[in-house]
Amino acid sequence: MGGDTFFSLYLKSIVPNVFRVSLIAAALPLIKMFFAITTGDLDDHTNIRSVIFISKGIYVITGILFFLAGITHLIPILLAAVVTNAIGSATLFISYESLIRKYAKKEMRATSFGLYFSCLNFAYVL
Repeated sequence: MGGDTFFSLYLKSIVPNVFRVSLIAAALPLIKMFFAITTGDLDDHTNIRSVIFISKGIYVITGILFFLAGITHLIPILLAAVVTNAIGSATLFISYESLIRKYAKKEMRATSFGLYFSCLNFAYVL
């Protein structure tokens, strides 16, 4: 469940219609799916660290947009936040995994992934 439970509640506070909440929530993984495909190719042909840096910048913009959407209750700002969140998270997480696969020693990859996912889950706890 993680933070996704609270995401639906957040959407419901801005969009009173439950059907529209489900459409907006469904748009997030759909957009992520398309960017996940292109990010894999991007990571193969560019500097992965620069992709991660840009993705973190997109995440900062996402946070600002979600904050503004919560204050103004404007659906266009909320939609922009969802789109930037999908782009940022797809590129960031895929690039992190690519970076681990590329630079971790072969005998340490499983440990690296374990640490990565443990830290990710610890972030949800926080």
